[in-house]
Amino acid sequence: MSEPAWLDHVLAALYLVGLPALVLLNRRSPTRPLPELSSRDKAVAHLSNGIVLCILTLPIWGLWWWCDRPFSDLGFQASEWSGLGYALAAAVAVWMVVDTWWQIGTAERLKQAGERWRRDTPTMPATRVEVLGSLPMIVSAALCEEVIYRGFLLGYGKALLGPSVAAVAGFLVFSSAVFALLHHYQGWARVTKAAFLSIGIGGIFLATQSLLLPITLHFTLDLAMMILSPRVMTAGSRANCEEVEINL
Repeated sequence: MSEPAWLDHVLAALYLVGLPALVLLNRRSPTRPLPELSSRDKAVAHLSNGIVLCILTLPIWGLWWWCDRPFSDLGFQASEWSGLGYALAAAVAVWMVVDTWWQIGTAERLKQAGERWRRDTPTMPATRVEVLGSLPMIVSAALCEEVIYRGFLLGYGKALLGPSVAAVAGFLVFSSAVFALLHHYQGWARVTKAAFLSIGIGGIFLATQSLLLPITLHFTLDLAMMILSPRVMTAGSRANCEEVEINL
């Protein structure tokens, strides 16, 4: 966008202030245990979250249509060649692999991760069937979150603050912090990880001027996490069952 319209300001306030405030006000008390969910419950939760994300992007599609803006302004165009962009993508991928190994690389860490995941994110898949049930959310998260927090908001920030690298970098950090807060239900360790991941993906978008690589990377990382999820979600429970059998 060349210059933000008043509707851009309204949407930016919605995504940067209103949505995070709503999520934080409705956060779960840490002392209240989460219920145990069936496979059907998880599938419904994933589908519902995917639908909500799609609804949240509707105002952006409507604004682009109303203002007759090219969708290339949102990043729907071929990626520009950028050594920095592809280096950032490689760095994000390597970081996630190393972080995953650090989290579940040994039997003890795997067990601890399973206990955390079952406590903080009970909707994570525990079977292959549940992985399939998570696909609607994986697709919608990769597309909708990148449209909102990279395509729209970073474009808005550039149009609002001008070409200053420092100003755009500051806006990237701010919007990434807001994006990370939306994941607070996964625990504060994952909030920190989401913030750094968002900064990396946002940098890729700014370097390549395209959502193609950010959406692909976001989808791949989420899919990999869901595929690994059954191993993590059942790790502690398997250990508990073995202990019970030994005691018997």
